[in-house]
Amino acid sequence: MVETEILGESVRLSSDTSEERLYRISECIDEKAREIQKLKRGLPVSTPLFRLLVNVNLADDLISSQEELLMLKSKNSTLEKDLAKARRELKEYEKQSERHPGKQG
Repeated sequence: MVETEILGESVRLSSDTSEERLYRISECIDEKAREIQKLKRGLPVSTPLFRLLVNVNLADDLISSQEELLMLKSKNSTLEKDLAKARRELKEYEKQSERHPGKQG
């Protein structure tokens, strides 16, 4: 359990995760809440609508990160396949070079 602040309000967070992670989570929530606070200056932070906007924005960030992760995994897979192909071609080239030492290409 950690004692931290979100928008200046003291909060206790408890979870099975590490204290360091809980602090990072609270910092993330605080940062997003402050962003919403700047955008919606007239909206009191204590309202359910404010909390909903923070949650919607955090969920949007999560989905964007998940989409980016999927895209990067796909790119990584393609690069790994290209690398494997290049290694096979190199081995084949090396075998041909050994059989025909004076011949290039």
